[in-house]
Amino acid sequence: MTASANWSVTESITKALAAYTPNSAGLLMIALAQLFFASMSLCVKLLGQVDPPVSALELVVVRMAITGICAQSWILVHNAFSDNKIPNPILGPLHVRSLLFARGFVGFAAISALYYSLAFLDLSDVTSLGFLLPVVSGLLGWLFLNEPYLPIERYSSVVSLLGVVLIARPPFLFGGGLAGQEHHLTSSLGQRSFAVAVVLLSVVGASLAYVTTRAIGTRAHPMHVILAFSWCSVVFGGLLMKALGEPFVLPKSTKWCIMLVAIGAFGFIGQILLTLGLRREKVGRASLGMYLQMVFALLFEKIFFNSSPHVLSVVGAAIIIATSTTVALQKDKKAQPSGTLDEHDKLVQDERERFARLDYGSLEQRAG
Repeated sequence: MTASANWSVTESITKALAAYTPNSAGLLMIALAQLFFASMSLCVKLLGQVDPPVSALELVVVRMAITGICAQSWILVHNAFSDNKIPNPILGPLHVRSLLFARGFVGFAAISALYYSLAFLDLSDVTSLGFLLPVVSGLLGWLFLNEPYLPIERYSSVVSLLGVVLIARPPFLFGGGLAGQEHHLTSSLGQRSFAVAVVLLSVVGASLAYVTTRAIGTRAHPMHVILAFSWCSVVFGGLLMKALGEPFVLPKSTKWCIMLVAIGAFGFIGQILLTLGLRREKVGRASLGMYLQMVFALLFEKIFFNSSPHVLSVVGAAIIIATSTTVALQKDKKAQPSGTLDEHDKLVQDERERFARLDYGSLEQRAG
């Protein structure tokens, strides 16, 4: 779900929960949210291994169809019982429909790329690469929205590239022997290198989604953004499946249906916990809690796949996390004296986790 959309959908729930939550629990909520986000990524990866396997595109189509139906139903019910009706409940305001379409398309590209990469990369690798999102978002915000781009963000962008190279370990730099020291989850060196490129595409797509969401602003209801993302994902995902000749796999057991529902549930619960935590913590401290997703990803890899990350992947992830933390802490120094989050920080933080997935928010859930 997009950051602004998630904020709107969960606002009433988070307000109710906040009244019964101690102020000291913000960081704990953020940490717990990472467990749900990592669990969501695990389910996505496991869905690619059921028999028959569910393709990334089918997963996107099914999930976003459910999201779109729920979002459209919410708007219709809201308009039926509220005096403050949402205008243009299906297509959104005419003057921003092109931006809504752009938001939906880049969101579809981002979530599809993210889900595809999980078939060839470790959870920890995908998660660590997802932490590039704040750096890329800052650059694109500066290019397209004329937002400030701090010197520390520029330096972090360059240093982060080293982390990406260490995770990708392209054979032309590291040689076939070192680059090939992978476990059974990676089919080939070519697939791994391509999957890393796909993750980076996902990060760029998520950053563009952030930029278009900022450009739309308050000119459209957050639910319009959800609908645009959902229906673009369903339409383009379906067309791409047909063009690629990918069959639509019908479930022969309840296993993958349960995991599909779990993806949505884990993402929604994680977003609520994250929203509650971000309302109580500064960006820098919140970022430290969010990096626990790496710990959960490594734990899940060992439990479910009996695999451990390459030492260079660990070093690369540490570099990316260090640069992202530096940027977040620098933002804290420029934040309001009260330590509350401004809209930009909330959007960047929401976008980050969804894609380490990966609403992603992921990407998605981004709803995603």
